[in-house]
Amino acid sequence: MVLRLLGTFTFRTGHRLLPAIAVVVVALLGSFLSAADAKHDRHQAAREAVELVRQLGDDSFEVRQRATLRLARIGLPAKAALLAGLQVDDPEVRMRCRRVLAIVLDLDLKSRIEAFAADRDGREDHDLPGWDRYRQLVGSDATTRELFVEMQRAEADLLEAQAAAPDQVSPLMQARCEQLQQRAYGGNQAQRGQISLGSVAALFFVATHPDVTVSDQMISYLHTFSYQQSVQGAMRDAALAAPIRKLIGAWIAKPSGSPNAYQNFMLALQFDLREGLAPALAMLRDGGVQPHIAQYALLLIAKFGGRADLTAVAPFLADENLLGSLSINNKEVRTELRDVALAVAVHITGQDFATYGFEHLQKNPQMVFQPMTTGFGTPAKRAAAFKKWNEWLAAQPKDAAPAEVGPAAEAAPAPAAPAVPAPKAPSR
Repeated sequence: MVLRLLGTFTFRTGHRLLPAIAVVVVALLGSFLSAADAKHDRHQAAREAVELVRQLGDDSFEVRQRATLRLARIGLPAKAALLAGLQVDDPEVRMRCRRVLAIVLDLDLKSRIEAFAADRDGREDHDLPGWDRYRQLVGSDATTRELFVEMQRAEADLLEAQAAAPDQVSPLMQARCEQLQQRAYGGNQAQRGQISLGSVAALFFVATHPDVTVSDQMISYLHTFSYQQSVQGAMRDAALAAPIRKLIGAWIAKPSGSPNAYQNFMLALQFDLREGLAPALAMLRDGGVQPHIAQYALLLIAKFGGRADLTAVAPFLADENLLGSLSINNKEVRTELRDVALAVAVHITGQDFATYGFEHLQKNPQMVFQPMTTGFGTPAKRAAAFKKWNEWLAAQPKDAAPAEVGPAAEAAPAPAAPAVPAPKAPSR
């Protein structure tokens, strides 16, 4: 970093412009945080820095270069003088102040990250960007601290930008997602690399901030990154799984009006995160949800919901939108959204799928059942299943029957649960 930033300073020899990477820069790397510099009186160093910034505009290259290197060695006590130097008229002074300040801040952050990592008991405040919000959201035990260190090492710029101006961090996050996407999935397979757990965790953490706007594209990126080996491996680790689940759970629970929010439902199903239930219920109750999205919201109710959530399921018991069809034993099995809704209703009321004629239903540990396997081979079989549901409803005591079950779920409460209009079997 120091060589890259300072190596762009130049001086004239004859008529040629040569790079000024002085040998002393190498010494700077080794001595930046040396014992001598650590004991340097901060106030005296700050006063010295003011004079050194003035020397950055000296006519002599040697004077300018010595002042530059000395400012970098002083480090953080020179920050105020360097910031002031950014406001002067001389463009070279501004340039040198900007680059030295970048070095100072970069090395200071790295020093604080390492000090934080060494302070396993959290005895001191290391002023790392995002830590206060992170520990409130995830925790502060040894494992969560180690994950935070990984996040800082992988995405320090992004975390610092979020802490400074969360409402302006979206373009930086978008660019970083695109960069990581290219690294993991672009080019030929031999050149692809894994995305670190620190990077993925930092992206989810930044995305959870209420003031950070996340685009539809970024939602897709986050969903894709969750399948990285680093994340999948962490989810199988007894210690690491807890903080990762909290981060992704907080992201899923964040309100979103995006049509791509259904990908968060898939994350909730994949990682068994109850945080997906509330946004699923909200989406179903708001109405206007597309059938392919509604099926995943319904599956979350099947997995985490109960009888009280039948009011959200009820409108979809009459939804005839076709989700798709399967060919089983050379016979077509058509699946409509109402079939998925009925299977969910049967499940959360503790009934047996077989008694409803779900002869093709395949159970699934993540989704309770595969939604496409809830279909029926004939309209008559579908009509029989819904007739069975209505009979079950009629047999329930009034004080125990699920309230407001049916197409008019949003209407005023009825004294008894209205039946679902059963699909009619075709007349012969």
